[in-house]
Formats: sequence, C-alpha cells, structure tokens
Amino acid sequence: IMRRGSSIGVFAFCPDQSAPFGDPIVDLLKHVVEKVSSALDNFDREGERGRVSEANERLDRRFRLLNATNKAILKARDAVEMFQMVCDAATGPGQLLGASVSLHNPNSPWFTRAACSGKLADVYEKATISADPDLPEGRGVFAEVFGTGEPCFIDDIANDPRAAPWRT
Repeated sequence: IMRRGSSIGVFAFCPDQSAPFGDPIVDLLKHVVEKVSSALDNFDREGERGRVSEANERLDRRFRLLNATNKAILKARDAVEMFQMVCDAATGPGQLLGASVSLHNPNSPWFTRAACSGKLADVYEKATISADPDLPEGRGVFAEVFGTGEPCFIDDIANDPRAAPWRT
C-alpha cells in the first residue's frame, strides 16, 4: 500500500483453494490496491482542506472579535459598558464559553465584577477574587495576572489549581 509515494503497508489476499490466482485476478487485485492507495492520498488532501477551512474559521472568529472590540471602544458610553460589550462579543456563537472583567478595589484586597458573559457567567458572578495571596481567593489566576501583569491561559480548568475558585 502506497501513500504519498512511500510504502506504508501490505495488502494480503488469500485465494480459495478451488480458484487459484490467475492473471485476471492478479491484475484486478493490483488495481484494487492502486485505488486504495490513491484514496489514501485523497484523504490527505481532504484532511488538509479541512484543516485550512478550520484555520480560516478561527481567523474569521478572531477578526469578528477584534471588530466587535473596536466597535465597543467607539460606541460604549463608559468603561463598564465597553467591558460588557467585549465580553458579549468574546462569548458569541462559536466563541469562548465565558468572559469576565474584574477590577481591583484599591481600598481592599477584593476585586469587583465589572462585566461577564457566556455559559460561565453564573460561575464568574459567584466567584470571589482577591489580590491577597494569603487568602485562598488570592491564589487563583486573576491574582496571578493582576500581580504579574502577564496574561495567563488555562487549558485544563478541571485540574489546574489556579482555577479552583471557578470550580466551587
């Protein structure tokens, strides 16, 4: 069996004892293997087309979010409305499960929720977040991002300890 010009395997055919391989059967089986090999190459091309299509869709979602963010910046009457518009855009169809903006209260260790949206909005609204690392609520991702000024991405919310406030 050939794929992209290299051998990747072997077809094995076993004749019935009463009908041994003859030239017509051998030619037919060779043709079958060639067709299967050709189909494998077609699958590769289809897979590549699918990956390109998925990449285009991801780019389209990114541009839609950037466009919505620009609109929010231009149209919002205040910061809270802008935050909400961006959260809504980030969690629209085919987007993220949740988005939230929390602002640190300079007179306390606590954050105040300014906006949230998406399927996780209830989780975001219930989570208490602190900037104080001595408090359990201050050991999560919000406190990490606030303290370092660096973005943080969690792919495994179920197991990452920084996501503990979201699992309660």
